[in-house]
Amino acid sequence: MQGLMGSGMPWGRYDDMFAGWASKVVADHLDLGVKTGAPYIRHNKASNPFTNLKKEYMGLFWQEDIIAFFQKVRFSSSAKTPQECYLELAEMIRANLSHLNEYFSRLATAMKIWIEQWDRAQNSEIIFRPSRQNRRKSTNSSFAVLTICRNEPGYLPIWLKYYRRYFADGDIYILDNDSDDGSTANLSVNVIRVHSEKYFDHYWLVGTVQNHTRNLLESGYKYVLFCEIDEIVVPDPAKYPLGLIDYINRTKLMVVRVKAYDIRHNVSLEPKLKLNESILQQRRYWMRHANYDKPLLTNIALHWVPGFHSCQEPATKDENLIMFHLQRMDHDFYTKRADWKSRQNLKMDDIKKGMGVQHAFRGERAENFFKEITGEISEIPIRYRSMAIF
Repeated sequence: MQGLMGSGMPWGRYDDMFAGWASKVVADHLDLGVKTGAPYIRHNKASNPFTNLKKEYMGLFWQEDIIAFFQKVRFSSSAKTPQECYLELAEMIRANLSHLNEYFSRLATAMKIWIEQWDRAQNSEIIFRPSRQNRRKSTNSSFAVLTICRNEPGYLPIWLKYYRRYFADGDIYILDNDSDDGSTANLSVNVIRVHSEKYFDHYWLVGTVQNHTRNLLESGYKYVLFCEIDEIVVPDPAKYPLGLIDYINRTKLMVVRVKAYDIRHNVSLEPKLKLNESILQQRRYWMRHANYDKPLLTNIALHWVPGFHSCQEPATKDENLIMFHLQRMDHDFYTKRADWKSRQNLKMDDIKKGMGVQHAFRGERAENFFKEITGEISEIPIRYRSMAIF
């Protein structure tokens, strides 16, 4: 904000106050738990502002108008995300504060530009490069996240968008199992090429992931989270409001087993999923899937069974660490992907042994699998859906 003022017109301490007021009215509108009531931060004139008069004198005159402005801010009922609120707020600033100084018009424009860039970054169209990107993981970065995939243009952006909220690109690792569709090209995260003769060779898959998990731990990471490309691990926001890293920082467990739910598409009530929008705000139901209570977060090397459903090492299930399984989140997305997957060079010996049988489904068998109910279906708690976690 301060840089927008131009030479000779610094905003001083008021840039922080303005940003705080803006964040507060947005948070109040979205019921996100900050202090309620009218904006209350005011310049303390007893601090002798004349000491820094040249720096702050404009703020002294403007603050009364600005405080009154924020006290009157009301967002439309259609503003349901922080981005939508900030875009509305930018137009209010332009309409109601520009008479004070041209700066506020520039500020409104800058707010809109920032939201546009933020949305692009969340959709993986551009990459924010944090100052910590070149840090040494062995000394400064405690946690890493790992997945493996092949040709996942649908799932990969969703997976990246969520985990980038908590991990720097340098701490995100994708084992690229022979992708040839461009979905893993030009990513700023760590993309490691791996090759298998067959698609979904379960013993090769588990061995490859085990080795890379062990290597990451030996390189200095305290914890590694492994999750497949259709798995989103979310701690209960009521207990861990700061999200995944907050959970990992606070856990005392060596190996954590998640509590798993399938997101289920109620085709008769819910429209086709828009993959570039919040998944949880478009889906209302989940199904308990105990078979997917996998040991996924670890600070020791693990020896998983094929499918990663269990491991040789002791693992403790934490009811507060939820894994959302995306496989059946949308009918059309699932059937299209199932048809593609069933035509890959699958390892038939694994399927004959009952491993990954669902990967061969297409047509009527895929439809039946999509509709199959194997656990209790209930509404996803509002604390997950209202915050647009992913």
